[in-house]
Amino acid sequence: TARRAHLFAAVRLLQAADRTAQAFAEADARIGRLQPDAGLMRFMVKLAMAAGRPDLADRYAREMLKFALLRQLEALQAGDDAPVLRTVSTEAAEPVRVPKPHLPFDDATYALAYEVFLANRNVADAYEVAAAAVRHGPDDATWRRRLAQAADWSNRPVDALEQWLWLARRGGGAAEWTRVEQLAAGV
Repeated sequence: TARRAHLFAAVRLLQAADRTAQAFAEADARIGRLQPDAGLMRFMVKLAMAAGRPDLADRYAREMLKFALLRQLEALQAGDDAPVLRTVSTEAAEPVRVPKPHLPFDDATYALAYEVFLANRNVADAYEVAAAAVRHGPDDATWRRRLAQAADWSNRPVDALEQWLWLARRGGGAAEWTRVEQLAAGV
């Protein structure tokens, strides 16, 4: 919309004049007049971080994640990539695996939220974001590492061990194996 475009232009102008804190204050005061969505929330998160306001970035990151989850729910309700349900005989020799629905996942949104939560020393929420990302993409080494670190920082040694072991077995180096040994000794 025109209001959104004007707001973005004004914020960029203030940022170019090295007035990021004022840019954030103006955007924060006017955001209620705009139709919120994930893109707007991502913009506000980045602006809040640039303005040195991780506390407000946290608030906008939570809103951003809500929009990402709503998008996943809408896709599930619309039947996008929904699993096909089949009747299976209880006498079947091989169990039949029904695929899980492939829901949209916005890696950039989750990564930004993870970074914001860590910037606010909110390790518990960073852990939850990383765990959700690993559930979505269990073969993603970047998210496994983030989850391992968040588990370490939030005193979850069993979870940390599981993630560090996964990383070590899939091409990890000495650091990953050392962390596995340290955690295994304490578990």
